[in-house]
This record gives sequence, C-alpha cells and structure tokens, in this order.
Amino acid sequence: MEHYDVIVIGAGHAGVEAANISEKYGLKTALITKNISDLGKLSCNPSIGGVGKTHIASEVDILGGVICKIGDKSAIHYRVLNLSKGPAVWGVRAQIDRDLYSKYMQKYIKSSKIDVIEDEAINILEKNNKIVGVECLSAGKIKSKVVILTTGTFLNGKIYFGREVKEAGRIGNSSSKELAKFINKNFTMSWNLSLQKIMEYISPILQNKIRTKISIATLQKQIIKLIK
Repeated sequence: MEHYDVIVIGAGHAGVEAANISEKYGLKTALITKNISDLGKLSCNPSIGGVGKTHIASEVDILGGVICKIGDKSAIHYRVLNLSKGPAVWGVRAQIDRDLYSKYMQKYIKSSKIDVIEDEAINILEKNNKIVGVECLSAGKIKSKVVILTTGTFLNGKIYFGREVKEAGRIGNSSSKELAKFINKNFTMSWNLSLQKIMEYISPILQNKIRTKISIATLQKQIIKLIK
C-alpha cells in the first residue's frame, strides 16, 4: 500500500495550489483527479483576478502559488477594472486561453514531485477518529497522514440547462456520489456539518458554429490599460 504525507482530492485551482505548497515543503504528496486531462481546467469564465478577486490571486501568488504564473503564460488580454474610482477598488483581470492554461499547468505539475493519481476517491479512511488515508475506486486504499478536500462542484453536483437537470460535476464529468455519502454520514455525526448547495451561474458559452457568424470587424476594441 502506497504511503503519503498529504493526499489532495480534486485538481482544480485549490487542489493544485494545495498540492504545490505541500510538495514545496518537501512532503510526499499525491493529487487525485478523475481525469488527468482536466488538471488545470478553466470550467467557467476563463479569467484570473477582477473585482473582488485580484487581492486573492495576488496573495496566492506572493505565498508561492502557481495560478498567476501560469495565468501570465496563458493570458490573451489584460484590463484594469474600476479605474474611474480610487486605487483601493481597482481590479486587474487577465483573460486566459483555456487550452494554453491547461497545457502549462499540466506541464508544471508533471515536472514536479507530485504524484498525480487518475482515479475517483470514494471514501476517507479513518482509525480511532483519525484520518489515515483514502480509498479510490480503482487503486484501492492509499495511506496518508493528511487528506485535503478540494472537490469544488463535484460532490453530488448537478447542472441546470434551463429546466433540464443533469447529475454532473461539470459538463462531461460525473459527480462524486460515494465521497458525498461519506461526508454526509461522518461530518454530520461528528461535527454537525452537512453538504449544502451553492448555485453558480455561468455566462452563455458560444458554440463554434455560432462563433463563426460573429462579425469581429464591427466590434469595438477595448484599450488595454495597465497600472505602472
């Protein structure tokens, strides 16, 4: 049975940052994701920073995170929001190329000492009220001193298309039902916690057949303004 210092479940923004910092501290780290090709995937609006989020991205960057570094490599457009107001509310936003971001993030993680496990975590192992590892659908039991959950929208996740409802973590990915059952059962009993739903609204994404009909030449150009 494999032994780790830290296992991170979920390879979105939070999961990647958690695994990255863990590995930088010299800890043997595993990152569990259902699909390696989804590592570093920008699911919603492909941007970093913006109003109310610039300071968070900057803090992660200063503390040794990778989101801004990979973001700069993948950026196609920068803009400073709220310039008509004071500096306290300025927000630097970078629009990101989805494919480039995913490509560079996967390259970064694969070049590190982080072990990426392509599997589904279905259970968290415990002994004498202490976390001792994770059980995966295919790999079985993996021991660890610490388990970090960064599951995002996958725990009993649902997607709404108007009135149509589908069970999914996001488009093209199944939700994590077994792990959700474990958390509901154990967290509710031990700490009086339970899974709650957060409704996340995503702006419409144009399909290729519609995109080709947009007359780019008639659109107004946005002048990029950066803070010096």
